[in-house]
Amino acid sequence: MTATHKPTIVVVGCGFAGYSLVRELRRRHGRAHHIVAFDKQPGLYNYPALPRLLYEELAATDIEIPYQRLFAGLDVDFHQARITAIDTAAQLACTDSSTFAFDYLVVATGSRARPLPQDDGVFVYYPKAMRHLDRLRTYLQTPPAKQQRNLAVIGGGLTGIEFALAMRDAIDPASGRGAAPATRIHLFEQGERLVPRQRHALGRALHLELESAGVEVHLLSEVSRAMRNGLLVRGEALAMDCTVCCIGVQPHLRQGIDGLETGNDGLVVDDALRLGGTGRLFAVGDVMTMRGRKSVSVELHMAQRAMEQGRHTARNIGRLLLGGEAQDYAPTERPVSVLSHAGRGVLAYRDFCIRGRLAGRLKRWLDLKHV
Repeated sequence: MTATHKPTIVVVGCGFAGYSLVRELRRRHGRAHHIVAFDKQPGLYNYPALPRLLYEELAATDIEIPYQRLFAGLDVDFHQARITAIDTAAQLACTDSSTFAFDYLVVATGSRARPLPQDDGVFVYYPKAMRHLDRLRTYLQTPPAKQQRNLAVIGGGLTGIEFALAMRDAIDPASGRGAAPATRIHLFEQGERLVPRQRHALGRALHLELESAGVEVHLLSEVSRAMRNGLLVRGEALAMDCTVCCIGVQPHLRQGIDGLETGNDGLVVDDALRLGGTGRLFAVGDVMTMRGRKSVSVELHMAQRAMEQGRHTARNIGRLLLGGEAQDYAPTERPVSVLSHAGRGVLAYRDFCIRGRLAGRLKRWLDLKHV
């Protein structure tokens, strides 16, 4: 590489991880690199704010934040396009119409909902998809045809909990004041506690919030199938009127990538988030899975983790360009905030938790301002 060569960094996917990487590169190194970024969408999908759409109106630009606004002043060559193939040996990334050479490449294509087995003709809501979210909001706001209905949320992680609580607020704004709801909301979790990848204190606090909102929590209750009239739970058929699936995500990989190991949970990276044992290819966010020693103790697939990984990879690329070595990614323990019901929230850091309206206001602010 000559002294006059301006290295090209190609970023495939501009969600929380990819966008944070670009910002960190520009913050630390100015315009020393040529950054080419790709995403199929015109803006960053702000999925942490989605549960609120069930009961309140938010500006469209707060849900899909335009890249034109996010990249303003950053000198980024952004393309609203899908990368269809990556040739790692030739260092080329291809769209349907163009080919782009790179010196460094970061795959940050994110994830999509993990599907639940279901019978033909059954509709299951996956609420991180806007068309499903719009349909769910309409359903919740429509007066029920019968005196009582049962709604199921599958998955006791942060996403399932927030959507269960948001559904309660959408149906019965008085739920936080002890009203007896005509609609019963059931939260099913296959494990023995909520948010198993988080500390026990957060799980206990969220369990209390769910109970105070009138959400019925079913632990050790694995849902194996959505059927015409309900769910199959531990081999038993339970009647349900609506099923919302929040059982996790799977990597969003549609492009062909030659020469890289891909597991069921995504592109396999080492502890420095490198792909294929090289120093020029990285994967960050939900699209990757770690098999190293740092991958087992914390939940990696969260917006704040994706941003952390993007910044770490930007720093590693800077080290490599200066002739240094890439450093391992060590997830740091960070505060976790969850929006509850009736304006309340939960804020947890390690074994310390606060519950109430202050935590709720902080979460609402973070949803729209942390980007």
